[in-house]
Amino acid sequence: MNPKWSWTEQKRNAAQLIAAGHLKKTQIANKVGVNVLTLRRWSEYEEFKTQIEQHQQANQQKLDQEIENQEQTKADCQNLFDQVTEIIQEITKDELRKINQNPIAAINLWLRLHNAVHNQQRKFQTYEDDDAPPNLAELEPEVAQRIMDVISREHQKRNPIDCQTSPELLSVSRTDDEL
Repeated sequence: MNPKWSWTEQKRNAAQLIAAGHLKKTQIANKVGVNVLTLRRWSEYEEFKTQIEQHQQANQQKLDQEIENQEQTKADCQNLFDQVTEIIQEITKDELRKINQNPIAAINLWLRLHNAVHNQQRKFQTYEDDDAPPNLAELEPEVAQRIMDVISREHQKRNPIDCQTSPELLSVSRTDDEL
């Protein structure tokens, strides 16, 4: 280290700003509070040049990492798009009719799409508390009851004979030995 050289906050800031490459030397000098000639004099010291190079390398590494992350995100989005497209293409006209008539069928489609999205996300990250799918056991009792009522009504619409508990039906299911 040069005996005449010592690091100050101004010199560190100037080295970072020069390495970033966004400002002119006069702007950097004004920003750190020195004369342009002082900045030029600092630039003659090997320590200052080395610090600028280190900042440039760190900036380049950050940029490379951001580009890699963006490319990975783009690939993940394309993969997710392909999965959702595949699910949608598998829907038949009969299923579409059911979805229009039946909220449970719509919920099932939503769950399939939701699972496709979240299975893709689970590969690359863990859930934050806000992103986690709801725990149905933690629903308020009224909400859970409404969901159960909808499921029960839909089940009754599809299987009306299963839901009847009249004595006549009970007797039909008994064998001759039970009577």
